[in-house]
Amino acid sequence: MTTMESPFEIEELMTILRKHCIIEQERNFYNILSQQSATAHFDIKQQPCCSKKKHNNNVSIPNDIYMEITELLKWPVKKGSSKIFKVTNTTKSIQNCKGTYTKSMFMLEEKIFLLPERITTMIEKGFEFSFVSKKSQKRFCLLCNENISDNLQKFYEHIHCSKHVSCLKQMMENKECSFLAKEFMKIISNDYIRCYGCQVDCFNCLKSFLEHSKNNIHKKISSQLRKYSNYQCNQFLKELKNYWYNIQTYACIPCNRKFNFKLDFLQHLDEIHRDETDIVYDFCIPCAILWAVYEDKTLYSYLIHCNLTMHKYLAKNLDFKIKEMPKHVKDLLNHAEKTAEDLFRLSEDIFKNDLMQKKLLQSLKSSLGPQFPALKIYPFGSRLTGLGFPNSDIDIFLDCNGDAYGQNDSSSSVCNYLDITKKLLCKDEDSWIMQEILKQSRTPIIRLRHRLTELQCDISFTNGLSVENTKLIRSFNEACPPCRKLILFVKKWLSSCCLPGRHCITNYALSWFVIFYLQKSKFLPSIDTLIKQKSESRLISGWETGVDCPIPTKSMDMSFTKLLIGFFNFYGDFNYKDHVACPLLGDVVRKQDFINISNLPKAMSLYTSYVKTSGNSEMFRIDSPMCIQDPLDLSHNLTKAVQPLTLEAFKKHCKDSVNIVCDISHD
Repeated sequence: MTTMESPFEIEELMTILRKHCIIEQERNFYNILSQQSATAHFDIKQQPCCSKKKHNNNVSIPNDIYMEITELLKWPVKKGSSKIFKVTNTTKSIQNCKGTYTKSMFMLEEKIFLLPERITTMIEKGFEFSFVSKKSQKRFCLLCNENISDNLQKFYEHIHCSKHVSCLKQMMENKECSFLAKEFMKIISNDYIRCYGCQVDCFNCLKSFLEHSKNNIHKKISSQLRKYSNYQCNQFLKELKNYWYNIQTYACIPCNRKFNFKLDFLQHLDEIHRDETDIVYDFCIPCAILWAVYEDKTLYSYLIHCNLTMHKYLAKNLDFKIKEMPKHVKDLLNHAEKTAEDLFRLSEDIFKNDLMQKKLLQSLKSSLGPQFPALKIYPFGSRLTGLGFPNSDIDIFLDCNGDAYGQNDSSSSVCNYLDITKKLLCKDEDSWIMQEILKQSRTPIIRLRHRLTELQCDISFTNGLSVENTKLIRSFNEACPPCRKLILFVKKWLSSCCLPGRHCITNYALSWFVIFYLQKSKFLPSIDTLIKQKSESRLISGWETGVDCPIPTKSMDMSFTKLLIGFFNFYGDFNYKDHVACPLLGDVVRKQDFINISNLPKAMSLYTSYVKTSGNSEMFRIDSPMCIQDPLDLSHNLTKAVQPLTLEAFKKHCKDSVNIVCDISHD
């Protein structure tokens, strides 16, 4: 870290501080506190809650707020865990956010996630004028004469306090004091200077100072202290510069509003504050929140935030900090190759001859055939791709009249078939247990259980795209067994990690993440290459499905362990902020190109036509933290519901897994 003065003027910090003199602070404290409460996961319009929950850090928080944190952190519910029949008319939370991501919003996002120079300067100066004492193991701030916990969050809060900012301003205005402080020395009286690094006092004169500063012991001690501070500073800044991965919620302090979705927040800023040049942004990583505030209240807004009960609770408990990888996952990685072989063998019987599926399909034909004489039943999903196990679900597309495979049915037609099918299957109680009806999901489905086989079954009615996707994954797995083996292991790994968040990465999305990694590694061809090889267009719902059977483009002489390390490295370092994984191209596409669609490659011409002609239909969701494009339905982001917290955990576990597998392979 350089010791050169930052171009950012320290006086600007004091300008902010001066505007909030002690009298003004006391007069406006509760007003600003009320506004700032938006940044503590409060619902702005909720009624006061008297019931409180006390935690081991002796901080009490209202139950409703505690429940909101729990909701943000909860693990995905296991599919089919409920046996209660219900009709769900509400959409997934991500689908409630219907805005269009515009160019101005994209530029706003770049701005709000750019670490302010003010903060960078405060951190650099904070570390420059402090050191960690070997004796106390605390960081001593030379400016404030205070010991602070070596916890970086505590130090970050300290450098924002008014006392520290005031002392920093005085230090920067006094060149002599600044020069001494860089050597961990400070004038303590008219007669003496104290070296806090060496814990000795010198006479307050130039000769004494020079003698001590040139002393080899002082040089060694100060070098060690400076080296550790520089290391911590660089690591801390590196973490903060990636805070895009940490933010879960957003708030606008001037408008006293909270937002659960980044897109809603950006729309609000674009519509309400577009022409305001004095709006700036601050954030709190322990609380996983970013807020907009007027520039003259920036510093003070953070101080108020740190005094909130919610912040104290989260800073203490670190609920949003990604936990260490569970021990059983480490054990799994220790036996990765054997586990992959076992999973491959276990899935083989289902892949070659699925008797359970045949029984279920026969029962379905018996239940529905009399009503739909032209009925066609198309199974799809993991049991057909070579990725299923004896207890895996069965997914089915029902073509009730035998003519809807390639047709983009109207929602009313789909709902009509769904209602009739539901009634017929409910009547056949000896064969089926009805569980759930999802009418408002992207693909409406009936979820039920087959009594004879005890398998869960999801029935959809929209079109045959999912069937074509299954054929595509199956052909990759048949042509490239290492691909299948890698998907099987990564599925097991991911389910064992138990990532936090409401929506995890689906097995279907994970399959395409593996295929995309192998495409980028030049082992597998892009989908566009296979479409060109087939040269026989077949559109389903407007999307191209005329795909040739894939053949590996490169011989796989790499061991499974090396393939696995490559996968974890690839997604541990992947730039999720700016890029979309695109199996169609076998390459990444910039998110911003989905705003200006003229920049999209020619292979995506069907998507550009879709955008121009589809009206209010859903566009590809680039506002989601994690983006991988469906290889056929190019408007579909397979991970649009994945939350930042889930992505952060996935990214961290990928990096941690690399180290574990590498250590094993070197033994």
